[in-house]
Amino acid sequence: MIIPIQNLVLLPGMICNIRPVALASRTLPQAQAEGQTVTALPVKHRQKDQPLQAEDFYKIGVSVKILKVLEEDGKTRIAVQVLNRVEVSDLSVRGGEIDGKVTPLLDVIDLDGTSRRQMVGYIRKIVREVGSKFQNAEGLVRAISQIEDLNVLIGSICQLIPLSSEEQYSLMETSSLKTRCLTFVDYFMRYKESIQLQIELSQRFTEKASRDYRKTILREQLNAIQEELGEGNGGAAKNYRARIQNAHMPDEIRKAALEEVEKLEKENPASPDYSVIRDYLDFLVALPWQVGKAKPVSLKEARRLLDEQHYGLEKVKKRILQHIAVMQLKQNKQGSILLLVGPPGTGKTSLGKSIAQVLGRKYVRLSLGGIRDEAEIRGHRRTYVGAMPGRILSGIKKAGV
Repeated sequence: MIIPIQNLVLLPGMICNIRPVALASRTLPQAQAEGQTVTALPVKHRQKDQPLQAEDFYKIGVSVKILKVLEEDGKTRIAVQVLNRVEVSDLSVRGGEIDGKVTPLLDVIDLDGTSRRQMVGYIRKIVREVGSKFQNAEGLVRAISQIEDLNVLIGSICQLIPLSSEEQYSLMETSSLKTRCLTFVDYFMRYKESIQLQIELSQRFTEKASRDYRKTILREQLNAIQEELGEGNGGAAKNYRARIQNAHMPDEIRKAALEEVEKLEKENPASPDYSVIRDYLDFLVALPWQVGKAKPVSLKEARRLLDEQHYGLEKVKKRILQHIAVMQLKQNKQGSILLLVGPPGTGKTSLGKSIAQVLGRKYVRLSLGGIRDEAEIRGHRRTYVGAMPGRILSGIKKAGV
């Protein structure tokens, strides 16, 4: 009789429990005969709710002697003693019964007594090195210290480490005891490396989490001390939030400013970034974000002011008045620039002041002579040491509108 098994390494000499993958109901009474010898044949990859086919089985299995059969929650568990390896040919599956021609196989004992004892000692040693990661580690170490048979030792340990069905079958398929031992050692060393990697990653994560937790606790204590001394970031952050809400900023600018306030709360006042963030926020809230309404301009009044403050320059005055007239007719006209060209002392700057007075706007003088770095106009990156806002934004801040 053939019993299908899965996820097991059964080697000669072992005594263990097996759970058959599938048994026809009418064959169960036969399987329960204690002392009966049956064949346990490993399954490759069984699909759930799919009947077993002949091609689902490996060719090499083991002959086992049934010691005891137990029923637990409707499932069969059989205690068996492994006798020897077998090869199954002409396999057929009919109506839940699995039949085939079973041929016994003999192991090749290509290790002498001294080599076997040395291999047993080496396997015990490498298992002890990672034994603490197994359940009931102390019991496992005691158990393997009493096992002298290499096949029993390898098969027992294989129940505790994750092996693929192909890797499990390779141990059962191999006839050479030496090759089987070396293959097992290779599998176990790979498992040991994965365990060590998991331990290292776990330690790194634990150390990082511990450092982060310690920093959080220390930061909270520091904030509490600073608040007690009146030096904390909480008051500054609250003040900035209030100023930002009252600054009438556009939504995107307000969101960015509040994010900077959150960064400020987390920074140590002694940190260089703390002063950088504060300077940035101070400049943001100082900018005039409200949109002002232009007052109506009288061309007669504009002409009077220009004549009063400048003698002559008729063509220039006429061009200025034309520009103001177009601005009145086309209310949405933006980005207009008047270029006044002339030698020093001919009234260019004073005409600019007069135009600002005529339009009822603030006048800001921006001297760009000798500037070689465009960053002075558009502003430096605030991460730079000594970074300053650009001339244009500084002028807007100075104007206040």
